[in-house]
Amino acid sequence: SHLSGQSPHPVRLVSEREPAKVRRRVEEVARKARISLCMIVRNEERVLGACLESVRRVFWQTVVVDTGSTDATVEIAESFGAEVHRMEWPNSFAKARNESLRHARGDWIFWMDADDTLPLVAAERIVEAASTAPPDVIAFVVPVQFVEEGRPDGTRVDHVKLFRNLPGVEFEGRIHEQVLPSLRKAGGTIRRLDAHVVHSGYDVSPEGQARKRERDWKLLELDLADRPEHPFVLFNFGMTAHFTGAHEEAIGWLRRSIAAASPDESHVRKAYALLSTSLRETQGPEAAAAAAREGLAIVGPDPELSFILGVALTMMGEY
Repeated sequence: SHLSGQSPHPVRLVSEREPAKVRRRVEEVARKARISLCMIVRNEERVLGACLESVRRVFWQTVVVDTGSTDATVEIAESFGAEVHRMEWPNSFAKARNESLRHARGDWIFWMDADDTLPLVAAERIVEAASTAPPDVIAFVVPVQFVEEGRPDGTRVDHVKLFRNLPGVEFEGRIHEQVLPSLRKAGGTIRRLDAHVVHSGYDVSPEGQARKRERDWKLLELDLADRPEHPFVLFNFGMTAHFTGAHEEAIGWLRRSIAAASPDESHVRKAYALLSTSLRETQGPEAAAAAAREGLAIVGPDPELSFILGVALTMMGEY
């Protein structure tokens, strides 16, 4: 299997200047595409309504697995016609997501978080892709665009969001769960879709971030016990340490991850980017430049690594 930048067919999109016509077209194609939207939620009353409003009549089925809400989350989901299933939080995002997949009856699966929304033009491209995909195409990468503090130019992260409802396909990992390894075992082609999900409901309050850090570290520790030398688990420790400012700790985890990984694994590029930046913060630009150059030699051309190398060279006066 491989990732391809090619679309299965040229998609003839209705002009975005005619949203009513686009909406009718999406609803028409959605019936043919038969996509099950699968979500996991807990205490999401703040954002869930906006999410489900953005996907109204886009998907053939909506599955919501609630893992212990004490607010109006379940009532909001049911008001939009979602099938709500309940489970006790299993200390694993993968297990919760796999429970949602278990209830999916569509030909395709699309997954979202409660603080995501789907732009109309993205919905059109998603249903068109599912309804016209040739048999060898089993999944599509649909990036998630973070809108941070009102800015539309935040981080963009690739996720395999749309995939065929195939036997045995499942997520793995207690946190930062991935479905790509399972899809690769299934065989077939994975393509990139010119569409994106908007992640705009992120809780940036100090209280929300503190709760997230406490939950994340617990799940990371459990994941490490489950898979002690898994390169992606090691990467997640390094990434979390990096973004909490523990750069020396991050360097150790990231070097272990790179050593355990194959160069073609999707997280290796980012591991080198984080490693180089943590080295710059602790050992200076020379160490950062060396790591960035090593990464470029291993993974090939990469915009982020090239930028980090450029910053380091500028700091060294190597204009």
